[in-house]
Formats: sequence, C-alpha cells, structure tokens
Amino acid sequence: MARKIKIPNERLKRFEREEQKRKKDVRSKRKYYLIVCEGAKTEPNYFEGLKDDLPKGVLTHCQKILKERAEIHSHW
Repeated sequence: MARKIKIPNERLKRFEREEQKRKKDVRSKRKYYLIVCEGAKTEPNYFEGLKDDLPKGVLTHCQKILKERAEIHSHW
C-alpha cells in the first residue's frame, strides 16, 4: 500500500495565502461589439439569434452610430 505524504501545515498556509493574493476579474467588460461579415444569406440568421443575447439597448446604439457614420453599409 502506498504511503501518504504529510505536508507541513506552514506550507499549506503559504499556498492558501498565495491563492488569496491572485487577482480576479482583472479585465474590464467590453463596451462595444464589432461584428464584421461578408455573407448575405446565412449571416443575418446569426445576427437575429444574437439580438436576444445582447444587452438591451445595443441595437438602438447601433442605429444611432449608423446615422452618424456614412461608411457603415447596414446593420441587423
């Protein structure tokens, strides 16, 4: 039968402290979504599905940007 290795208490405490020091959620949440595609037949289906998953107001914001920028061709 294999022997169990005893780990001294101070080592366990040190590892616990190191885990507590780790940073969590360092990245900030994205404020913008950039969706680029070249297809015309299947991609609209993907975007229709995304509408339900995106936060409220994203489509309104997209429409506002379209009015301001003429180089954007279309939106979903």
